[in-house]
Amino acid sequence: ITTAQDICVKILRQKAFGTRDIAGLLAGSDPMNAIANLVAAYWNRMDQARLLHLLKGVFSIASMADLIHDIALAGAGTPALTNLFTGKTFIDAKQKLGDAKEKLGAIAIHSAVEAWLSKQDLIDEIPDSLGTGRVKTFQGMRVIVDDGMPHETVSGNEKYTSYVFAQGAVAFGEATVDQAIVGGIGSWRLEYDRQALAGESAMIMRRRMIHHIRGIKWLGGSMAADTPTNAELESASNWLRVYDVKQMRVIKFVHNIG
Repeated sequence: ITTAQDICVKILRQKAFGTRDIAGLLAGSDPMNAIANLVAAYWNRMDQARLLHLLKGVFSIASMADLIHDIALAGAGTPALTNLFTGKTFIDAKQKLGDAKEKLGAIAIHSAVEAWLSKQDLIDEIPDSLGTGRVKTFQGMRVIVDDGMPHETVSGNEKYTSYVFAQGAVAFGEATVDQAIVGGIGSWRLEYDRQALAGESAMIMRRRMIHHIRGIKWLGGSMAADTPTNAELESASNWLRVYDVKQMRVIKFVHNIG
């Protein structure tokens, strides 16, 4: 037998948020407090977008073709039933994993796709564990709706990409880096800056993390700096699949909607 190991890359990201004193005087409230209240949502959006960059890069590898179910109409014309996301075509997509398909548990789709499935009465809603909300499911799978999901217009027809995941398909971990900044205020993770003469304040946030599709090895052949950009995460030259098809935990489904 042979062994293989997936390898991830450390991803570093930084974002600075700033405000001027005059903005607070005109607004009547502290703008930095408003920034602090919105910063978590900002990083959530960045994490979601990065995951899609990762998936695009990983599925551009030639060896990932056996995990792609592309039924979208390639040229002009009206999509037939076989080109559409339906209950039957989705079963064909799951079959890419063979008997390992039972571990699939979530699907990420565009809101237009969710609306199309709802028109077919294929989306179910069940109470969450707390009984305070509703969870959308499709064929027993959790439905994640995100308008950042890939879609494009081809010969007048909208073509959508959906991803089907099993538990543990994506590895994510973030380091807690709180060492002090020499001559600065705060830490490497959260630093503050003040330009008194200009009346400006800034908050600099830095993150060090892994964000990785399991079963794929990072090669880094075209990484220009010490950490990859989102564009480099999309490059097939930086990735190598090392897991057998049934050990993989994500499927790409490309389709049209009615």
